[in-house]
Amino acid sequence: MNDIIENKTFDEIQIGDQANLTRALDRDGVEALAIITGNFNLIDLDPGPADTSMFGQGGGQSSWSAALFASLASTRLPGLGSVTQHIDDVHLCRPVAIGTPVTVTATVKEKRPETGIVLLECRAVDPTGEEVARGWIEVTAPKEKIRHHLMDLPQVQLRRNNRYLELLKACEGLPALGCAVVHPCSPDSLRGAVEAAEHNLIAPILIGPEEKIRSIAAQESLDLTPYRLVPAEHSHHSAELAVAMVLAGELMLPYYCSVALETDASTRSTDRAPRRTSPAFRLLRSPRCSQTAFALRLGPPRTRALRPAGEFGRRP
Repeated sequence: MNDIIENKTFDEIQIGDQANLTRALDRDGVEALAIITGNFNLIDLDPGPADTSMFGQGGGQSSWSAALFASLASTRLPGLGSVTQHIDDVHLCRPVAIGTPVTVTATVKEKRPETGIVLLECRAVDPTGEEVARGWIEVTAPKEKIRHHLMDLPQVQLRRNNRYLELLKACEGLPALGCAVVHPCSPDSLRGAVEAAEHNLIAPILIGPEEKIRSIAAQESLDLTPYRLVPAEHSHHSAELAVAMVLAGELMLPYYCSVALETDASTRSTDRAPRRTSPAFRLLRSPRCSQTAFALRLGPPRTRALRPAGEFGRRP
């Protein structure tokens, strides 16, 4: 990005100078604001005919529009190098519906040479011109000129724990699938297998170094009593045992069986495999996991194949 952003020094600022910016807050933004501030009253906790958020129309964004006053002072007028000292007499006039653009304008009303402070009158309006918030900000203006290339801000992606609730509900009452969990030698991979079993998604057979697996289970307070554990020397040996069990029919089910291979980066012999996990594991595992997973799909003999985990669950 080649755009340049620059400030206005105290000496450059004149009474009556103005700056503005326009922003819209979508649903993800409201939830992010609730996460950052801890104010869950910003969001509708019980979606339905009655809005349970602090304001109607889908959320309490009038407080967010007031927060834009400080953003405007820090980035536009005076801009870089300024310090907001005081925000006063803020009035939240009306709620702002989710996705509605808000335009914030700051006007210089007073300069105080003895302190270097600039007094800004701020006003926020919606697209119809209706005032949604107003207030005053005292800002210490910079003395030196600053110019910088405008950088792209990082994108924020919200991870919701209820993403797969519908899938879990659809699986209720269905028999668990037999699954050989190969080398579950990280907290995430072992916990994922156990939690999937607790949701009756899989009937896991844990294959790997027994001492290491039980040590991880003890550290994570995981009860392995209900599950079969097949000892193996290392990750490759674990995979060989799993495939042998499947080919011998020990895991054969009416539809298909799966083998999830978990290999540590230190023992991975190739980087060609995609860094993914099967949907059943991705459903319940922590996003911090950096393991590699494979799924061995079994159907009629002519369709037997080793596929990346992204293909897990797709019928031939």
